[in-house]
Amino acid sequence: MSAPKYIFRAIPLWIIPVVLGAGSFFCILSPTPLIFNNIGWLAGGGDPTQHYLGWAFFRYGPWTMPLGLNPNFGLELSSSVVYSDSIPLLAFLFKPFSSWLPEPFQYFGLWLLCCFVLQAIGAWLLSSLLTADRIVRLLVTSYFVFMPAWLWRFVVTNSLAAHFLLLFGLYLVFAKQKKFKNWLWLVLLGLAATIHFYLLAMMLILWGAALLECDKVISLHFIKTRLIAILTTVVTLLFLFWQCGYFAVQSQAAASGSYGIGHLNLLGLVDSNGWSYVLPNVKETPDSYNSFDKALSYFEGYSYLGLGLLFCLGFALWGLQFHKVSIKELISRFPYLFIALFCLTVFAISNNIGVGPWNITLPLPESVRSTASILRASARMFWPVYYVFTLFILYCIIRSYPRKLAIGILSVGLLIQIVDTSAGWLPLRQRLVQSKATEWATSLTDPFWADAGKQYQKVLRVEASNHNHNWETFAYFAIRNHLSTNSIFLSRIDDQKLDYLNNMLNQQIQKGKYDLDALYILENDKVIPALKSLNKDKDLFARLNGFNVLAPGWLDCVNCPTVSQEKWIASQIPTYRIGEPIILSRSGKNILPFVLVAGWAYPESWGTWSDGRSAKLALEIPPGNPQTLTLDMRAFVQPQHPTQMIEIWINQQLYTKRALTEDQFNQIVIPISEAHLKQQYLNIDFNFLNPIRPKDIGLGDDDRQLSIGLQTAIFR
Repeated sequence: MSAPKYIFRAIPLWIIPVVLGAGSFFCILSPTPLIFNNIGWLAGGGDPTQHYLGWAFFRYGPWTMPLGLNPNFGLELSSSVVYSDSIPLLAFLFKPFSSWLPEPFQYFGLWLLCCFVLQAIGAWLLSSLLTADRIVRLLVTSYFVFMPAWLWRFVVTNSLAAHFLLLFGLYLVFAKQKKFKNWLWLVLLGLAATIHFYLLAMMLILWGAALLECDKVISLHFIKTRLIAILTTVVTLLFLFWQCGYFAVQSQAAASGSYGIGHLNLLGLVDSNGWSYVLPNVKETPDSYNSFDKALSYFEGYSYLGLGLLFCLGFALWGLQFHKVSIKELISRFPYLFIALFCLTVFAISNNIGVGPWNITLPLPESVRSTASILRASARMFWPVYYVFTLFILYCIIRSYPRKLAIGILSVGLLIQIVDTSAGWLPLRQRLVQSKATEWATSLTDPFWADAGKQYQKVLRVEASNHNHNWETFAYFAIRNHLSTNSIFLSRIDDQKLDYLNNMLNQQIQKGKYDLDALYILENDKVIPALKSLNKDKDLFARLNGFNVLAPGWLDCVNCPTVSQEKWIASQIPTYRIGEPIILSRSGKNILPFVLVAGWAYPESWGTWSDGRSAKLALEIPPGNPQTLTLDMRAFVQPQHPTQMIEIWINQQLYTKRALTEDQFNQIVIPISEAHLKQQYLNIDFNFLNPIRPKDIGLGDDDRQLSIGLQTAIFR
């Protein structure tokens, strides 16, 4: 026996996957994420930022019952650490030691290392069901470590990197060993519940299939043991749900209504999405999707197998062709598993059936769509199928070819897999290596912010929303100063709480009465209403680093530094006179931030196009009690799109619905009521019912959603 072969066989079995998993982590991601106070790689405002900030607020927040509540991250909107995807399992583990941990502290690098090692162990167990040959098992395990759809999670959602749960679950389904199986399932399901709900949903499906699998005739003992297992599992999961904070939002808040957007495309298995030097990207997102839907579809629909596995697939098909492997035999051995996998595939594809950029949408009852939207990123539900399909490809090669030839095929395929997927993971590694930092860069550079962090106890965005623009800027400012905030990004929020909070904030603006311990950050459309009720002797209202900041009591504060009056918003608001045109083109750009407050494209020489399905205009009513406001506008109409339908709301009241058919010289005259004069401002909301992109009708490559173009406004 050769020395290398002898040494390889002498290695303890458990060492092989551990070394493979850890080595792959250092190769693919580098040691950088393991630096506990390195948070640079978590910056950017996406899911990793959400995960870290959710944990940071939880770390410094009060202990609650249930444990998972996170009241400082959201205030009235707050839910729990589970809805910031901060991995409750680790948050619970590290919070008791918060005072001894460095500042800042992140556990997500350690989490990813554990995921690599456990992914390799789970794959190693699965490989034992195919062969006892250690070399073959090592090759099989390596494929599962270099699965693109798994590595993709490190780019997007770290908490969903726990694919090892699926591998362990599949092992329990396939393995013949029955001892402790119910307890092992209980552990896996409990872990899934404290890591991420999507993983729990998949694991429950696999568990259900495992419960139904039976080698013997169903007996009373079989029914009894299954009922005990089900009851024990349900009670345990309900307890974990309560402690993690799943019940912190109402059940209807879990349904986003967007089922079918983050779906599985039928070409997903061969769409590299930039993770191949050879295979091109396959466009999977229809042009009609908005930016959020495009992001959801792009990130969640990723299910690429990898060029190496596609190489192996060709050899596996030969085995099927010549009856080396029988699919019928496999299905007959595990009928309930294959039923479960079929259902998961159908759910993942959704009613929005996509083949590349082409989609066919099948109607669904609203109740069904709403319920399915609890798992809105439905493509994730394909992961168990993804792994079973991978295992099947490798199984076909092992069964269809002699040992040496099978090892040769698997080795060549693995080399292709590793090299070709490096198109995706090498840039990720480079970004992680270059992003070492113990703090994030911030745009809040004005000296005011340092003192404000000491003066106030909370930061409030007005209006409040989930995943607001620059949400991470103020969430990071809040956590740096140990403040609470409603500037958040959560996977689910309670819409009733959001409506209540915004009504309360709007009432504070109308009355000019603010919480003295709160720093307010106002959107542009709230500026003029806030000015009308501002206590100019006590409250500071300034434009700082591009943000509208209202600091209650600042002007009365003896120790608070003076803010130059040039930064006060009152000095920056344009004033109008009756009969004087308000120019809404590029020449009037100095006044536009407080006038064209949302939903408008960059101003042009003639005026400004709307861009999207809604837009806002804010105007202070000039002295003299004007009777009307006249808006002059264009409409983006073409022979292929002859009408623009718009709704106009004045101070949150529907004023009119219009159909515009002329491209120029459109006028809308808005009467100014006594109520408007009393309020002293007009907030005009436009809803565009059928905007169109020029490129959709063959007019160049302009992808703005155009409806109207404002030119001037004039009070009379």
